[in-house]
Amino acid sequence: MVNENVPYLLRAETGQTSEAKGRYTVYPFSMRVLAAILWLAIGFGGAAVLVVVPVVHLISTWLLPLVAVLGAFNALRTPKRVSHVTGRCPVCQGKLLLAGGRADFPVRDSCEHCGRPLTIHEV
Repeated sequence: MVNENVPYLLRAETGQTSEAKGRYTVYPFSMRVLAAILWLAIGFGGAAVLVVVPVVHLISTWLLPLVAVLGAFNALRTPKRVSHVTGRCPVCQGKLLLAGGRADFPVRDSCEHCGRPLTIHEV
């Protein structure tokens, strides 16, 4: 797993921009496959264990495997991730700590102070 701090550009819908720094993580294919297998094992294993619990088995036997399949699919789809983006909002100049997300640029987020939508771009 490659984890490095890189510069980003925050852009508001008004066109204003500001600089930011954040973490860029690259997950190797083997790690993504392992995460997907863990999602599936926990989901189907949990459903198998809870099948004997009255009333709970009516929901857990289909919900846990469904969540496991969705989690495994998401784990396989995420080769790169942007996280811990810090900087100032281009509109209100408030300090930001953005969560980020899958590195399909531009990554969408919003200012926690003024609520304006922001996009994170590569520099």
